[in-house]
Amino acid sequence: MIATEGITWEPEYLLEPSGKTYFIGRCKDPKIDNGPKIHNDIAFVGMEEKDEEQYQINNYISRAHAQIVFDKDLGAFKIYRSRFLNNPSHKIKIYNTGKNDFAGVSLNQSTVPHVLKDGDSICFNDKIVLEFYVVEGDTITQLRNVTLSKGSKNSFRDSLGERNAVESKGLLNRAE
Repeated sequence: MIATEGITWEPEYLLEPSGKTYFIGRCKDPKIDNGPKIHNDIAFVGMEEKDEEQYQINNYISRAHAQIVFDKDLGAFKIYRSRFLNNPSHKIKIYNTGKNDFAGVSLNQSTVPHVLKDGDSICFNDKIVLEFYVVEGDTITQLRNVTLSKGSKNSFRDSLGERNAVESKGLLNRAE
């Protein structure tokens, strides 16, 4: 996962297909009003943490906005609206322009998930965007090798630029 709008603490997040729940929100360890203190695995830098103007855009994401889990039966990740997100005006909408999905799917209830697909854009309150990519173990190695051979940092974000070029040469096969 990569933030294309908004600023996260890490340049990218690799989600492992396990039983772990990945929380998404503003700040690393926020205290939820009338609720617990949680740990956001995918954390946007909060003004509460770094009082700098560049992080002001992150005020558009809640401290506990969504969560992602891997469904073993489906073999896919699912995203849920956070059960701590009580304000109905907070939006989550998923688009996939690569699959000609320009209407998008809204997550309005915390009990109704959306199955994430390669290339999904997860939009929070129409301002913050996370991009979701499916990458197999061998594909990660191939992408990193291509990136390292060019002398750049070992970063999936850097590798995404190489992804289309490598795929067009038939070197990678993505799971759809």
